[in-house]
Amino acid sequence: MNRRGAIALSLVLAGAALSGCLRTHDVKTPAAGTCGLPDRVPSMAVKSPSELPDTARPELMVLPGTVRPVRDFRDIVAASLRDEPRRPIVLYIHGRGDEPSKSIREGILRSLADEYGVMPILFTWPSGTGLFPEREARDAGPALGDVLGQLRDIRGASTAGLTVSLLTHSMGSFVLEGFLGNYTGGLPGGLIDSVVISSSSSTVDRHAAWVEKIDFSAAVFITYGHDDPMLSFAGLGIGTARLGRHGTRQKDEAERVAGNAVYVDFGQAVAEHRYFVGNGGQACVHHFFNESLNGRRPDFGDRRFATEALPGKDYVINR
Repeated sequence: MNRRGAIALSLVLAGAALSGCLRTHDVKTPAAGTCGLPDRVPSMAVKSPSELPDTARPELMVLPGTVRPVRDFRDIVAASLRDEPRRPIVLYIHGRGDEPSKSIREGILRSLADEYGVMPILFTWPSGTGLFPEREARDAGPALGDVLGQLRDIRGASTAGLTVSLLTHSMGSFVLEGFLGNYTGGLPGGLIDSVVISSSSSTVDRHAAWVEKIDFSAAVFITYGHDDPMLSFAGLGIGTARLGRHGTRQKDEAERVAGNAVYVDFGQAVAEHRYFVGNGGQACVHHFFNESLNGRRPDFGDRRFATEALPGKDYVINR
């Protein structure tokens, strides 16, 4: 086989692997139960026009669309504590796209605020470059470290009642991974109330190495769905599965699960890539994000809400 043919074959095999067509081992996922939580009235996303320029460097944005430098995180939190002291804060790291406008146009920030009663702060990075801007995401890691350092200073002051959660979506996990790559400790254990790594584009291989460096939160959740439509194509040709589709399926040591994380399977409840907002009518989906983004640990022992796949480690959200 010539070089061109070998490359073509590798791309086909990689695509098959990413789409779930190739499996090296069988894993029996339990069937999700019927969601037994009270029905909810679906929330309507509030979409707004936005012509904000694409992010050229890591920045922060708050509603209705105010862009601030990273160094202003402390002031943003101080204003939130002054105006709405009981409102939890969610630091949201977006995925690929023309940001920060996308989060306004598609109502993502407004939905976070309305559906979960939180104050969303968008951490925006240069995500509109190329088809798979992994390098740009990782390069934003030090700026995330700056934000977390400011939060450490805030926690050091008298901020009783402050709740802060971290939510990454899709390629946003590369920003967190970029920060953790050089992180050697030093942040307090209660810095973040919960970390939610949702629909991650990071690879399954060796993900435990960086996830286990999250020593600044006692609650780390990795959400996934085996049929995630976007992650089927993420990183085509790289030849490895994506964390947001793979869950706890293991074939070797490289794919081992993170000891400090709980894996949450949404694949039987939704067939979407972005499901942390816009699924308010699905009570069990909403319940997970409402609890975790408000800094609480969901009760996975409640069989109305979730089905156990691996005790203490992997749960299937009921549909």
